[in-house]
Formats: sequence, structure tokens, C-alpha cells
Amino acid sequence: MASSRKTKYDAIFGHRKYLIPGEDDDKLLQLLEMDSDLDNCDSEDECDVAFECQQPSTEDGQEIPLEQHDSDQDGQSGDGEDQQSEDSDDDLPLNVWIQVTQTLPRANTVAVDEQMIPFTGSCGVKQFVRGKPNPEGLKNFVCATPSGLVLDFEVYQGKDTFLQNSAKSLGVGPSAVVRLIESLREGTQIFMDRYFTTIPLLEFLLENKNHGTGTIMKSRVPRAVHLTSEGILKRLGRGATEQTVRSDGKINIIQWYDMKPVLLASTNLQEEPVDECKRWSKQQKNS
Repeated sequence: MASSRKTKYDAIFGHRKYLIPGEDDDKLLQLLEMDSDLDNCDSEDECDVAFECQQPSTEDGQEIPLEQHDSDQDGQSGDGEDQQSEDSDDDLPLNVWIQVTQTLPRANTVAVDEQMIPFTGSCGVKQFVRGKPNPEGLKNFVCATPSGLVLDFEVYQGKDTFLQNSAKSLGVGPSAVVRLIESLREGTQIFMDRYFTTIPLLEFLLENKNHGTGTIMKSRVPRAVHLTSEGILKRLGRGATEQTVRSDGKINIIQWYDMKPVLLASTNLQEEPVDECKRWSKQQKNS
């Protein structure tokens, strides 16, 4: 499978090391379409057939090299249809998708997270995130509703991705949150994980009349917050909780013991009320 992907990449882009934004958008879409066909194949032979079907050909069935096919397209000129086609290429596919998400109805509760778009070719913005199911590819920050509807997204393109962001001093994770909630209504509840959550970010959300809740790293919890030791929580048992509220009452730090302590920070959610959820139990499964 990997050899098939390498073959089709070389056929489209040659042996170029980097992609050029704007110029290579159509080729990248062609690569993604072919990659979708390969992912649906059950065998290497079927993948070869799927790849061959993507090759442009003449009316008599003779294949045209992709490089020649592209140059012929560039060489066409004259009628209004060709001019209209060139004008339509000015809109990048990525921008089109972002514009579509902006038309969707905004939700009162959203989640911000990162995802990896699998990509093994050469690209200047490709990332490798250890521990992800697909660690190699493009890192994409996403804002979505509880049902999974994507409201906005931003592909990470390096340290300058959020250069124009008003909260760029907060770091990459918090800046991603600020960027993705630009189109949300005031009073929106934003949930996130420990990669994004910081106390300065929660303060920023409050200033903009929004609320935030997320797991938080212990190193990001203010030193003034007293946390019960893991040993004591372990003796109290699974489900034990404690809460610390800031003096102005605007931010809560909650420690909850599961298999190990879990820290949460929130601007509007507290220790109470306690809810119940179903989860897998090895003891009950084996009995």
C-alpha cells in the first residue's frame, strides 16, 4: 500500500520535495481522491487498478503522462469557458471549505481539539505527533459541535500560523482556541483538553463573555492552589473529588480521582452536581 502511494505521488508531483500553496492545490486534490480509492482497496492488485483508473487518457484509451496533461491544460486559451475556469482556480479549496463552515448555525456548546490528516508525502507544513493513531501528516485544529459538526478549522503551518491572533502571546494551543471561536456567539461554552487549557486562556474567554472548561496540566495550575496528594485520594477511592475556587470566584480548579488524579479548570462548572456514566469494567467482563 505504501509503495502504491509513493508511486502515485511521484506520478503527480515528480520528485519535488515541497508543495507550493496555490499552484499545487488541484494536484493535491487529485492525490487525495486517488488516496481515497486506495484506502478502499482490499489488495495491492486492486490498488494498482484504482491508480491506473485515475490516469488521464485520450479518446482511444491511450494514457497521457500527467506532466504533459498539465502542460496542455496550461497552454489552452481563447474562449470564455477557459477564462472562467482560470478565475475559479483563484479560490483555494481550503478557503472554500472554511467559507462553507462559516454558514453553519452556531452552537451554544462546542469542543476544540486537534486532529491529524494522514499524509506521507513531502510537504513543508507536515508534522509528526507521537502517540496519534496517524502520527504523520497535517495537524488540523477543529471546532465542532457535540454531534461532530465542524464549525471551523485551521491547519497548523508553523509558529506563524496565529501570528495575527490577539492572543498569540498565550501560546499555540490557546491561540488555536481563540482563532476557532471567532465566529461563535457570546456565552458559548468551550470544552478542550490539557493541550489547550491554561489559566490565561480562561481569563481571556471570560473577558470576551464566553466560558471554558478543560483538563489542565499540573504544571499550569497556580502554585497557590493546594492539591491533595495522590496517596490520600487513592485511599478515598475512585470518584473522590476536591475543588478550589479562586478568590474572585471566576475560575474553579477541580481534582477528581480515577485510576490517577485528573485536574480540570473551568469558568462556570463546579464539583457539584455529580453525575454518573457507564464505562467498561474488566472485573465484570471476566465474571
